[in-house]
Amino acid sequence: LSSKMKRVNLEPIGEDGPNNNNSNTATTNDKEERNSGPIDIDTCSPHLPSQMTETERRNLAAMHKLGYTHLRKSQVDQAITIFTEILRGQKERHGKHSLQAAMAMHNLGVVYVKARQYKETSKLCEKASKIRREELGKDHLDVAVSLAQMGVALMELSKYEGALVVFREALRIRRLNLGQDCNHTLIVRILNNIGCALFELDKMEEA
Repeated sequence: LSSKMKRVNLEPIGEDGPNNNNSNTATTNDKEERNSGPIDIDTCSPHLPSQMTETERRNLAAMHKLGYTHLRKSQVDQAITIFTEILRGQKERHGKHSLQAAMAMHNLGVVYVKARQYKETSKLCEKASKIRREELGKDHLDVAVSLAQMGVALMELSKYEGALVVFREALRIRRLNLGQDCNHTLIVRILNNIGCALFELDKMEEA
């Protein structure tokens, strides 16, 4: 395993959904150019119950667009404010343990990556993964999405053992859904991150 191996952000911005593989990746050495960002609630999870009026949906889309614009302009504090408000609204409207709240938690966690506040990312994505596991089942791909982002945050915090655990669980879920021998981008990325964690732990024989 090369010492030049670099971690990738598993949920790049511009995805239509958490399982989209037509996206660019960025390394942790390119933090200023990192292309990560929140996933659009309105488009990425068709399994979410439709409990919003058309007006609410439009308002939410407008908030996402504004937050995304701030993020692209590196106005991270403003983006955090907006996505925090989205989370508050989803909790109030649908409940603290709803899938809508889980997605908003995940999105806010991704925004915190841009602010390099990795502890916040880890906490939010852990909560999101727990809710998704409870509501969708432990083998759902959306669980892997939040676990993968949590693992990236743990790597940034130098918590390599914890990152390895969640990366391996995310890999198990993705292989279960996408195939054991599948070379899908999502599987390749997480295998790379597992290799990075093993390298940091000086377990190169396993990598």
